[in-house]
Order: sequence, then C-alpha cells, then structure tokens
Amino acid sequence: MTRRILEINEVERTWIAGNQQVVRSFAIERGILPADAADVDARALDAAWAAWLEIHIRGQEDPNSIINAFGMALGQILVESCGLEWRIVTDAVTDVALYRRVGDIVIYPQNLVARRYVAGTRSFFVELVAETQLGLGRAAGPAPTPVAAPPAAASTPAPRAVSGRTKKSESAAGPAKPPSRSHSRQASPNPPDALPPDAEAGPEGTDPAVPGAVGSGNSRRGFRRRTR
Repeated sequence: MTRRILEINEVERTWIAGNQQVVRSFAIERGILPADAADVDARALDAAWAAWLEIHIRGQEDPNSIINAFGMALGQILVESCGLEWRIVTDAVTDVALYRRVGDIVIYPQNLVARRYVAGTRSFFVELVAETQLGLGRAAGPAPTPVAAPPAAASTPAPRAVSGRTKKSESAAGPAKPPSRSHSRQASPNPPDALPPDAEAGPEGTDPAVPGAVGSGNSRRGFRRRTR
C-alpha cells in the first residue's frame, strides 16, 4: 500500500491538544508543574510518567488512553524542536503521526511511549528527545502551526483515593479517539501484552537514526509499522 500523508483536520487537531492538556493537568495536580505553566518539557514528562506509573495498576487498567496523551505531549516537543508537523499517515493503518518532508521522516510518538510502557521504562523522555534532536537536527525555517487550544472538558480532574490507594477517575483517561477517516480506521497503541507496531524490524533489520522513525530517504529503513 502506498503511504499517504494527509493534513490533520480540526477534530484531530483538537484531540491532539486535548491529550496534551491531560498530561499538563496531571503534572500540575502532582506538583510537577506550577499552575501557570504553559508548556510541558521533557523533564516534566519524565516526572509525570513516573508519577502515573505509581498509581497505574498494570494488567487491570487499559493504559492506551494515557499512552496516547503522553505520546501527543512528546510529539509536541518534537514539533517545536525538530521542525516536524502533525499529520495523518495512511500506510498499513491510518494514525496520527509526526512528519518532516526533508528526509521523508515519519514518527509515531504514541508508539515510542507504548514500547517503553511494555518494557517498564520509568524515565526516557529527556533521553529520547535529545536522541531525536541529534538524529534529525534542530529545524530551521518558520515555526509549525500550533495545535488549537483544547476544550475545557479535556482537563484531568485530580486523582481520587479509593480504598487507601490513589486511583484515577474515569475522566482522567484522556479524550476519546477522533472519528475515523472514511478511507481507513484510526489505530491506537497496542495493549501491554502486544508488541507495538513500530517494533517490527525492517527488511535489513537495522535501526533508523531516530527510534520509531521511518524515512524513505534512508536506505536503512529500520523499524516499520506492522500490518494488523
């Protein structure tokens, strides 16, 4: 199947922003960010991820909505520092991704987070952002168009205590997945017992310069998405 790179629409743009707000609200609630913080940096993501793992019950709670949220927050950092843009990428499946025309680079940030959830990694955002910036280089040129402000409903309420253990409320799971495009379905990160789509080695079995990236401009294709 020929890969297609599509502009994101307003529904998808709002979903991306809403997921970013989920992480920001959680970080503020946990005291990681001040209440007036505008952005979530990689260090805050590491701290928020570790805090979420402390209250997450692995094997009993579906982690995909939170993986999406952290993936969108990570993606925005890469958008702002590496000249990537939010796009809908249609390949074996259709999903939200980061794209850069130079080098034909595609990165699925939610899959990068999903892989590390499966591995049980507690701290990786700072290192991952630095590796990606090194692999792609800091972008020159006009800044990408920012995502729209999220709706108020996307905010994460404070986690509440249940039977002596901190437990997330149902509304803390993040915004629902946007409606599927008519030509295909939206894909979400895999559950914890499955291998994320970007973890399948390419024909040569070599890693790309940027983990989770696919670039047709690189002869060593590296990780590519798996047909489901």
